[in-house]
Amino acid sequence: DILEETFTALGYEVKRFLHLTVENIMHILGQVAHMPQHQDYDSFVCILVSRGGSQSVFGVDQTHSGVPLDHIRRMFMADACPSLSGKPKVFFIQ
Repeated sequence: DILEETFTALGYEVKRFLHLTVENIMHILGQVAHMPQHQDYDSFVCILVSRGGSQSVFGVDQTHSGVPLDHIRRMFMADACPSLSGKPKVFFIQ
């Protein structure tokens, strides 16, 4: 995948997850937000490619209203994710 190749070439550690339910999305993002490796990194990039609305991202289960984008944002704020405090965090959501 071109995104994976691009960010790997830029020096990022790429983790790829496919076909996630809403519960899986929440669980994985929670784990990622608490990765101790963040203290060694200078920035964080998250790319979410999914269906959804202007305020949420859907999982493959489509049994929920999706994951609110505001909730995702809050998971990576300094109080919830201190290891990324003061570091650039870039989210691409399609």
